[in-house]
Amino acid sequence: MKYIYGLQKSGISLANYLYSIGEDFYAWDDNKNVRNLFLLKFNDIKLRKPKELNFSIIKEAYITPGISFNNVNLSLLNKYKISLFRDLDYYLSIVKKEKILAITGTNGKSTTTKLISDLIKQNKDDCFVGGNIGVPLLDFK
Repeated sequence: MKYIYGLQKSGISLANYLYSIGEDFYAWDDNKNVRNLFLLKFNDIKLRKPKELNFSIIKEAYITPGISFNNVNLSLLNKYKISLFRDLDYYLSIVKKEKILAITGTNGKSTTTKLISDLIKQNKDDCFVGGNIGVPLLDFK
């Protein structure tokens, strides 16, 4: 069973993908309004706070990029040795034949991404720019 923590752009994108392939998962967002919006679309998906999970069935957790893996709300996931991933990890597991350039860091990612994509496009090559800027990764697949 998978767990999604954070239901903003990338979390919703991952939920849409998992739902479309019939994969079971639990989800949570600390913001009640975000949870209510989520339930409008996924009324049969169970929302669970990290402390309400049955850790014997959770195999992996996908944490939205805006939340640190060291977030106090994830301490139980760490305690029970649940593997923590980002949507990028899941994307990489299903897109095997594409060349991927991933840009990480604290500052300057969007600018660097834009400059690199401009260079690639100037060379008449196609490229997808997404993730934290633009389209979430799993919406591109």
